[in-house]
Amino acid sequence: MSWKVLTAEYASRKAAAEASVTTWEYATGLLHSLTPQVDSGRRPAIKRLSAPSTRRDTHDFGFDAERRLRIIRQHVGKRGCAYETFIVWDKNKATAVTYDYDPKFKVASRIGVLRTKGGRPTTYTHRYAGGTVVSRYVYQGDVLTTIFVKPPGGREEAHRPRAAENHASSRSADLGSLLTKAGQRLVATIPAAVRRAAMRTKSPVWCCALVFDRSQPALPPELAIATVAERDAAKRGAATLWNCLAWDGFGAPVIADAALDKVCKTMNAHLDARAGAQVSALLVGVARQLNELPHASFGNVAEEFVVYAFDRDRPAKALVSSSLTKKQLASLT
Repeated sequence: MSWKVLTAEYASRKAAAEASVTTWEYATGLLHSLTPQVDSGRRPAIKRLSAPSTRRDTHDFGFDAERRLRIIRQHVGKRGCAYETFIVWDKNKATAVTYDYDPKFKVASRIGVLRTKGGRPTTYTHRYAGGTVVSRYVYQGDVLTTIFVKPPGGREEAHRPRAAENHASSRSADLGSLLTKAGQRLVATIPAAVRRAAMRTKSPVWCCALVFDRSQPALPPELAIATVAERDAAKRGAATLWNCLAWDGFGAPVIADAALDKVCKTMNAHLDARAGAQVSALLVGVARQLNELPHASFGNVAEEFVVYAFDRDRPAKALVSSSLTKKQLASLT
């Protein structure tokens, strides 16, 4: 595609990218990038910002609902002046077009095409006025070990990837395998987390919710538990499935557990660009498996102890019903 055509598309690319953004982040440097970065050994310290800034070399990052990077703005320190990159995602490809900083003359100056396989970057072709640079990414298992860069008219050179990568295309090659591992780790970790929480309660624990948010596809680093005393107090004003419809599943205190938090953060590093539907299904399945375990696995819990997934973005009754057995559901009505 010609530079003239890309320049003419500025308004439409900007409108499409901005319409897709659901989350913004801000930083004093390139906190996020479309591709893995080469380790230069001279990376400056980068700070997250709580609000946008137009100071020189501050950045805005826009993400869509699937946590895919859609916009990068690099401010140059003059009012309204910023380099802007708009990214369009396809199944196995992302195209990034960068426009110069002058707000009156938004000229396309760079275009990059990222190719992926199994969600991992394989090549990035970057075209600009000086020529074309092609980067290749080499892995050992799931670990990126080398970035080969071929500059215009030059020979391909090997580089180490930056140690702490935060690029938008960082995904597991096999989502199914990743989710299976996540489920296994959660089933192994959650009972102990509930036991530790139950030790701090005077009344037996009656239920445990796996709290998550489908709009941010990630495993929950937290649990919400309720005791028998809390249940009985809530039931006085509710005659229905109190723990979801009346109590809404989120009245219990949320507990933080270091071991569970570590498991979730490790898996979330590979899930941040994924849709939330798979995570929702995973947590419902995990709840079912936990409900099959002996109650002794969870410590000081009531005979009617239940575990369920609670998604803030879905009707609670349907999600809880799919988490529990028929016997458990009957005991709640």
